Amino acid sequence: MINYYIISNASRAANYGIGTYTCQLQACLTPCADVRVSYIDMFANTQEFLKEADELGYVHYKIPVISGNVEDEVSCKNAFYYLLQHINDENDSSLIFHFNYFQHYYLAIMLKSAFPKCRIVLTIHYLNWCFELNGNETLFRHYISTATEGKVDKESDSRIQSVRNNFKLERNFMSLADDVVVLSKATKNIIINDYKIHKDKLSLIYNGLDISDIPEATENSVDSFIGNNFKYLLYVGRLDDIKGVTYLIKAFNKLSKEDEKLHLIIVGDGNFTSCLNAAKGNWERITFTGKISKEDLRLIYPKIALGILPSFHEQCSYAAIEMMAHGIPMVITDSTGLKEMLEDCPSCIIPINNDNFSEDEFVETIYHTIHQLISDNDRLQEASQLVKRLYQERYTLSVMGKGYLALLNSANRPVFSKDLLYMIDRRMISLIDSCPDIDTSFFGMTGIGCYLWYRICTMKNTPDKQDISQSLLLQEYMIYWMDWIYETILQDETYIPSELVDILYKIKDTDFYKTKTAELIKLIPSRNPENIISEEHILSNALKIFNCKI
Repeated sequence: MINYYIISNASRAANYGIGTYTCQLQACLTPCADVRVSYIDMFANTQEFLKEADELGYVHYKIPVISGNVEDEVSCKNAFYYLLQHINDENDSSLIFHFNYFQHYYLAIMLKSAFPKCRIVLTIHYLNWCFELNGNETLFRHYISTATEGKVDKESDSRIQSVRNNFKLERNFMSLADDVVVLSKATKNIIINDYKIHKDKLSLIYNGLDISDIPEATENSVDSFIGNNFKYLLYVGRLDDIKGVTYLIKAFNKLSKEDEKLHLIIVGDGNFTSCLNAAKGNWERITFTGKISKEDLRLIYPKIALGILPSFHEQCSYAAIEMMAHGIPMVITDSTGLKEMLEDCPSCIIPINNDNFSEDEFVETIYHTIHQLISDNDRLQEASQLVKRLYQERYTLSVMGKGYLALLNSANRPVFSKDLLYMIDRRMISLIDSCPDIDTSFFGMTGIGCYLWYRICTMKNTPDKQDISQSLLLQEYMIYWMDWIYETILQDETYIPSELVDILYKIKDTDFYKTKTAELIKLIPSRNPENIISEEHILSNALKIFNCKI
């Protein structure tokens, strides 16, 4: 039995795309007889830690808000120690923890330390720099390079540092994960080329949606603002700057002057002030519904002539998928993953000139793209048939389910991914460079040496050029480590752990750094032939050292 834990939270994102995603993921996994789905609800609206089942019988581990209304390392530690009480007896290899938010990295690394054979799955719903830079890939690459060092003002430097810190966190989480699920080809390319994550751990699984189980609603709920005298345009999503909704409103203001039958419906909550300011003078032609139920939204869809999603950043938009499922033609931008959702219909795609962005030009481009489509019924009908076909080919729950079934059935996964091992390598090298004041225990200097020797041995006959280079580097640092621990033992006559005895005799058998090995062996007790350090023991300890703030 696979115990599959979906990590979610109570943020706004959980009420929009990520919340829809976790519900659809649950629907994909439920038919699997050997999979038991549970939830870990971070940032839950409770006063204490709770374990309870929902109305469908799924167990939820509810983690309350503890430290200053943020999900930080402290809250992740508290969650970990609570969860440890409930899952400590389970077999590591039966555990899958599926993460959806980067701020839960600290929980993920502690779970991987405690259960080395578990699988950490991370779905990339967003990248933080996209919010900070409005999806500008050119600026992102400039910020994470060294080209900006010493050439920026204080305000810009603060933003650059924020982008770099988030980039490091995201890269570490992707390195830690055993499987990284991406929702678009564009994001997959960014992760391979910019984050340097190994492509073998990436799985492209588009979001899927089952619209058949949405209950019917009463017509009265939408009759008050929808009639037959208008041609309705629709936006669905948060009212945030990155969604581009104010630019849509400004473009609509111009469109509505030319066609008195056009009416814009905006569904979602958020920053109403900026949207209402943009709509000033045209309020009677724009309806703001706020966030409404799926049942009511289902009644709106048949009335819609055209959907518009002018976002600067999307991975695989559920708002777009819902419109596609209902055959609603769309106008979208070419941002990140949104462009490939309509790659077969380039005339429906609004380009964003990130390198030389102009608000006026962007508004004008939205206006022209909508105008050309909304004024041609034949093109609208063709676009409607296209989006229906694309939905059936890519975005049904069945297609999504096949992707996750393939992920579950993927075999021969190493205990730690290559990305994670390289990340730990860097940490061990930095510790040897700094020679901190730590003891010779296994959770100290001995653990560092055991890990380095394990890595050197596993890469002994590798044909991979990158691994050959890495092995030579680690052998160099193994020499530095042996000098370091020799001096420590010589000066302090300190405790000699059994793991150190074991590893030194293994080194002796290979003739590696013979002189220093012989000197070290003279300082230690005789070998204990019964002591065998397992791969799992070495790796789990190494990850704990990695996560320790020294």
